[in-house]
Amino acid sequence: DDLFWLDFADVWRHWRRHGVINPTGAVDVALAVDPTPDDTAWKTSAAWEPIEVVLADAHLPPVSDWSIAKLDEPGQATLWSASREACLVLCEPPLLISAALDEALSDLGLDPAFALGVADGLLLTCLRSAAVAAALAIPGHRPLLVVLGFTTSRPPGSDDDHVGIGMRTSTSPGPVVDLLLGPDWLELLGTDPRDAHRVLGHVLLRCVEQVTGRGPSEGWDAIRAGFLAAWEQSPPVAMIHFAETTIDYRAKGQVSLPRSHASSARARRLLARAILAEGIAPGCLVGDAAAALCRDQVAPVVDAALKELIAGWSKDAVLGVAEHLNDAHAERARAAAELERALGAPWAQTWRSLALDTPEAAEQTRPLEVLLELLIADPPMGSVVPDRFDIAEAADLGHLAIEIRTALAGAERGIHSLAVVVEDGGITRVILGPSLHPDGPDAARHLAPLDFDLGSYLAANRADRFRARPDTAIPGEAVVPVRIGTDRERTAQAFHRLSDAEDAPKRLLVADQTMREACGTGIDGLSAVLGTAVTWRTGDDHVMLVPRAELRSAALEWSQLPEEEVDAALGRLVLDPEALRREGVSYWEQERRRHRLAISPLPLVGEDLVVMPWRIFATQGVYAGYWEDGRLPWHPDDTPDSVRNAFVDYRKIANRALEVEAVGIVTALGFPHRANIEPHQAAALGLELPGEIDLLVADPRRGRLWVCEVKDVYAAVSPATIRRRLDKFLDAKDGHVAQVTRSARAVAGNPHAAAKLLSAPSPARPWRVLPLMITRRVEPAAFVEGVGVTFTVLVDLADTLRLEVDPESGHTRGW
Repeated sequence: DDLFWLDFADVWRHWRRHGVINPTGAVDVALAVDPTPDDTAWKTSAAWEPIEVVLADAHLPPVSDWSIAKLDEPGQATLWSASREACLVLCEPPLLISAALDEALSDLGLDPAFALGVADGLLLTCLRSAAVAAALAIPGHRPLLVVLGFTTSRPPGSDDDHVGIGMRTSTSPGPVVDLLLGPDWLELLGTDPRDAHRVLGHVLLRCVEQVTGRGPSEGWDAIRAGFLAAWEQSPPVAMIHFAETTIDYRAKGQVSLPRSHASSARARRLLARAILAEGIAPGCLVGDAAAALCRDQVAPVVDAALKELIAGWSKDAVLGVAEHLNDAHAERARAAAELERALGAPWAQTWRSLALDTPEAAEQTRPLEVLLELLIADPPMGSVVPDRFDIAEAADLGHLAIEIRTALAGAERGIHSLAVVVEDGGITRVILGPSLHPDGPDAARHLAPLDFDLGSYLAANRADRFRARPDTAIPGEAVVPVRIGTDRERTAQAFHRLSDAEDAPKRLLVADQTMREACGTGIDGLSAVLGTAVTWRTGDDHVMLVPRAELRSAALEWSQLPEEEVDAALGRLVLDPEALRREGVSYWEQERRRHRLAISPLPLVGEDLVVMPWRIFATQGVYAGYWEDGRLPWHPDDTPDSVRNAFVDYRKIANRALEVEAVGIVTALGFPHRANIEPHQAAALGLELPGEIDLLVADPRRGRLWVCEVKDVYAAVSPATIRRRLDKFLDAKDGHVAQVTRSARAVAGNPHAAAKLLSAPSPARPWRVLPLMITRRVEPAAFVEGVGVTFTVLVDLADTLRLEVDPESGHTRGW
């Protein structure tokens, strides 16, 4: 009905495509000029002009004719055609690299998007090296077009010692180089990426010589030699890692749920209408008043709106939402595996920057899990079969619900303050602020006032998780040549009990036995059921309905475990609708819920279980992560004390391992030090300690004595977990901060005795005693204003100890 253009470039594009601005002949069409001067459109057009010149010189369509056009950097752009062909454009030197999302790669077991990765790697190699760029600069400033293609065929005569790359060149209408990469080059890329990179560079250079007619000459010989030297010193254009997996990772871009600005806007509109219908007055509230409004009105309204939105759905909605949830987890697993490898590659910093700018992966999966849990708790009885747009809108409303409820939970636990803004049209925003001590009657009265910076903690925690890795190779891992493009025979994996593992820690075996005795099942039982379900149908990772009895029988047959152990594991892993209905879908509580998909990924529908392979794959990771942290993901009331204590005892191994790693770092620095100093050992030299010191380090040159407490604690994300951790570290009497502070005060009372204990030489200036908390992960307590202790993660310990200026309290990074 209406046309609303904000950019003259849009008008121009429309005119060029259709030859008319008003194709429907509508009346009352007017051109309204924005009275506010804004030259953004003209600046954008100017930025695109060099790209247009290169495209024209290469006899390719202008920018307006491409389906998608993105200006990456000045003089650098990515264009997509309707046929899924990408063209990377560089202005200096004029270079175009074309690559299609080639299905031939799928036939080789690779992601079609890998083609674009190779193209991008080639472009970056040119960008980073003047010598490479000089060789690819065609005389007359003509653009060179490099077309990358892939094939499943192997060139004649290729074997383990010979790698062939198809090449074809043309000079009309412009210089064009066609490169055809096949299985043998990809296999070499997987085993020796630098050699594969070298081969590609030689072929590319040969092609350039053909299109330019250049031969041996004084000038070209120097350019040629410079290209070869620079090319071989550059990182590989791409890398492939071949690995055995339980289920094959999917190719990129298979999530069909259209969550977008549009679906998010529709969700916000639904909430706004519900807010108006509830009669919530416009205004802005802060503190306890905001928390009360959010708890008593806003949160119940969004919950009701979400339930009303899905109330008319049919029973088919369960499988529809489950399929989208499975897809989301598949993409999450693919992206996580890709990122993990990329962070250990030469281009790690680029991937790290992209990862830090990308929303948390849970934002794609958790709203769908909320939807599915609601549908399981109250099976839909309507007639509407929701399409993907309906589910996307409901997922975005679920995302709003999670944001609001999580914000409320954080405010009620005192980790941040809250403001609620309701606009005239019902649009509602919940804003987090600095932490304040809650004064209301419903506040947790045991909480101490604190000034906690939640935003900085979450940012630092994310930056720490996305660090560049030194190397993705596993120590001792042999690179095994892989023959791709052939049918891979899938073999059944034999079930291995925990007790059969040669390197299983004794304390873990004790904890597992305790769990089996108290809970009826242990790590073996849970692994057997999850392992059976995740690979229920070979080669098919889509959602399916499986009779509970069949899954039980298959798990028993595979694992050969006692029936009662598998039954008890099923009891923990099956999400029972009745139990979920009784507890309620308190999705914001996360770890304090008995019934949730994260730990019970097998929803029961009638007599069948909904098997979502990628949700189950994620659950395997959840359980493995909890076991590694020395705990269980179950509700505290469902975990017997004996089991909890056994896992706490096992966790001491990890804490001891962290101490050993910290000592190794200090030893490598050459600093005098001593670990696990008992009070009686210090007393022999006149140093009175209130308790054990995990690690004492002397830095004579800088005149510092570091009193270190080493704590390997699990990750904290949910408001409840963050609050518990803050209390654990900041308790005035028994908290970890109080302990290390008392020890540092004792050392400061007699620093010379402490130095003597370490056999450290006297410094040129008086000793300064600094308390230091060493953790494996970023710790929330480090972001409390005035915490009085320096915190560092293990990977930054060496840099922290070598700082020339004493670090301030709180979280620090060595550099």
